[in-house]
Order: sequence, then C-alpha cells, then structure tokens
Amino acid sequence: MSPPIKSSIWTYFTIDKNDPEMSECKICNKSDSRKRRTTTSLKNHQKSMHPEEFCLFQSANKEKELKEKNDETGAIVTPLQQAKKQRSLEEVLQKEKKCDTNNPNSKKINKLIGEMIAH
Repeated sequence: MSPPIKSSIWTYFTIDKNDPEMSECKICNKSDSRKRRTTTSLKNHQKSMHPEEFCLFQSANKEKELKEKNDETGAIVTPLQQAKKQRSLEEVLQKEKKCDTNNPNSKKINKLIGEMIAH
C-alpha cells in the first residue's frame, strides 16, 4: 500500500496501479521510476517538459504556503513580508544559474550589450 500523497505535484501525475514504483505524467503520459519515493523527479520532469504548468504549480504552492503561515501564526503575512524572508539555498543556487556567464541567455544579453556599447 502506498503512503498518502501530500504534495500538490501529484495533480499532474498518477501512480501506476500495476507497479507502485512507477509514476505517469498526466500531460504527456511519460512513465518515470519513483524508487526513492520523493517528488523531486516529478518536479524536474514538469519543469523541463511542461514549464507553463510548472509555473502554475509554483504559484499555487506559494499561495498555499502563505495561507498555511497565516493560519499557523494567526497573523496575516503580506506579500512584502513574504518577499523579505530569507531565501533558501535552492533559491540562491537557481538565481546563480540564471546569472551564469555560460547560460545561453546570458551570452545573448552580453552580446547585445556589447553591440550597443560599440555603436
């Protein structure tokens, strides 16, 4: 018997009835192993294969977290207060990847800035 599903990422996936070690994407029907029983591979699949849905998932998740914080403390946490919170290591590393000089978008922007300065 499988453990209860808690993550909202499961909105986009199902557990294979014949093999509980496998999950299937509801969007593209791709099967994936879930031997470690974490949702990381599901999130990574969605992020790389279905970026629009991933953005929706993240937005819904942030709203849910904000609501849970409000419910726990009894105080209302405003978006500004949420923005001021300390970023997680994962968030910092994601930001670093975006600014990486080897990132194709960074290379394109750097080239355009160089052309603008040269003219």
